[in-house]
Amino acid sequence: MPGSYREAIKTLAASGLHWSGALRAAQAFSNRFEVATLSSGRRTVQRAAEPKFAIVCHHRIGRGGVPYYSSFSPEAFEEQIRFLRRNYQIVSMEELCRGLDETDSRVQAVAITFDDGYRDVYTQAFPILRQYRIPAMVYLTAAAIETGEASWYDRVFAVAMNSRRYALEIEIDGPKRFILASPESRMLAATEIVKAFRGCPNRTRLTACAALESQASVPAAETRDRMLTWQQIREMQKAGISFGAHTMSHPVVGRLEPDEKQEELGDSKRLLEERLQQSMEHFAYPFGSVSDVDAETCSLMPGFGYRSAVSTAWGINVPKTNRFLLRRIGGEVPSLPLFSFYLRQLFLSTPEAPADLKSLEQAVQYRMAPRENATGEFGHIPEVHRA
Repeated sequence: MPGSYREAIKTLAASGLHWSGALRAAQAFSNRFEVATLSSGRRTVQRAAEPKFAIVCHHRIGRGGVPYYSSFSPEAFEEQIRFLRRNYQIVSMEELCRGLDETDSRVQAVAITFDDGYRDVYTQAFPILRQYRIPAMVYLTAAAIETGEASWYDRVFAVAMNSRRYALEIEIDGPKRFILASPESRMLAATEIVKAFRGCPNRTRLTACAALESQASVPAAETRDRMLTWQQIREMQKAGISFGAHTMSHPVVGRLEPDEKQEELGDSKRLLEERLQQSMEHFAYPFGSVSDVDAETCSLMPGFGYRSAVSTAWGINVPKTNRFLLRRIGGEVPSLPLFSFYLRQLFLSTPEAPADLKSLEQAVQYRMAPRENATGEFGHIPEVHRA
């Protein structure tokens, strides 16, 4: 069955459940019970006994231009916010972290987050958040905010979408050629190029990006003035919007060398703190999938002064979830009934991590566990040196 057809059937089914009231009944049920999967694979219903938190991930609200891959209208965002406000407790990331420590609670709550710091967060999302008095966290790519220039992956998309060439060529694990024959092929080419760059060492990626950008000139208007300004951020900050770090230049943290980690994780935090005069205690991994994050980086986060870090691994968060591998769900779902279905399904089920995420969580837990030293005493991994 073609993917688009499957999605249409899923959306239709979710709409029927949404408008019939079945999803609301499922939410009421999930306040007291949950569906657990036993080791035998059999499912059973048990009493819910711990708090659950969903973290919604957005990038920007709006259409057109950078980022080319994101298209979510202000009307759809407002509809989503109204739904969340009616059905769930909406909390800040600070409140979420405190709530994860209250193991005797059965609260179901949602936090709203935005990655990167696109200007549409101020022009389109902020008025809606302010109108409904909704807290939100915006994770800022520090260099993009400081310079006003969109990050490298947005420039890859801008090259592919605006180049007058018939094809683009890159040299990653051998030569690769991408045809630019239509808007669809241009979008596909950009997606595949970014995917290739994400899989290589960061210094290799920097060289490859420079080589790609030399193949086509992009109008400055395509990549400049697309990010939040410090003035806009401070205005949002005064209105109760929170901010966190998202590295300096949006690399894949799992491909960084030790000296690069100091700059991307530590220096970006200090720059944001200097500009906003506020401690940056929360972090979002760029891209954030399990393949983009490594156990070493996760284990270093407390040493840099972070209290939480979010990934893009799909799922719900409970007290046992590692604070430096928090899970999120995508918010840019075109159908509100489908978004509602996904969210209520998560709250109704016990959080089962896929094998790759479970393996990463175990590796992080091992690295962060107290270790016995030569004197027989136990201590945690030393903090990162902050020059």
